[in-house]
Amino acid sequence: MAGRYKRIKMLNCRKINIYPGIKRQKECIIRRENVEKFYLSEEIINAAIQQKNKILDEAHAEAEAIRLDVRHRVSRQFWQDAQVLLDDWQREREKMKEDILQCTKQLLAQALQLAFAKQPTEKRTEALIQHLRRNYDEKSPASLLVNPQLRIQVENVLKMHSNNHWEIIDDSRLQKDQLCLKSTTGDFFISWETVKEQLLSAVTENTDATLT
Repeated sequence: MAGRYKRIKMLNCRKINIYPGIKRQKECIIRRENVEKFYLSEEIINAAIQQKNKILDEAHAEAEAIRLDVRHRVSRQFWQDAQVLLDDWQREREKMKEDILQCTKQLLAQALQLAFAKQPTEKRTEALIQHLRRNYDEKSPASLLVNPQLRIQVENVLKMHSNNHWEIIDDSRLQKDQLCLKSTTGDFFISWETVKEQLLSAVTENTDATLT
């Protein structure tokens, strides 16, 4: 019996595993849960991409708004600074203009003073009489008071105007550069200094009008 049993044991079939070490899988390779997770992950990724694009668009819009605001501020600041510079330049220009005007007036006054000082007595006398003739009617009777030393010069000037009816009267109280015209309308006193001041004033006013 023992030999028979051994023979039967040797005839038992054995299973052969074609791929040793690899267990046969009875389930699907990709589970349903994994597929659902895959689609869920894709939705999350798409949502993240959309969110990213939205954030980028908002960032671009904000950056553009900041750029325009900065540009506006810089432009406004530039024009404000430019206006300040323009105002400063205008003030400097006005001051320079005033300085030039004052300097011109001073130089002109000095030149006229020098020219007046060089005028001989005959020219001064003629200027005084011409001033009287422009302001008073020489055809009307009047008395012209003069310094005795100036009488001859006054007569010579009046001889050039035949229609003059002024009577020359000596008055030693007058200076050689002074005259006094007496008429029915009153007395008019004139001197070389008065004529100079009027001429200087007229020239100064003309200078102001020319340079302004």
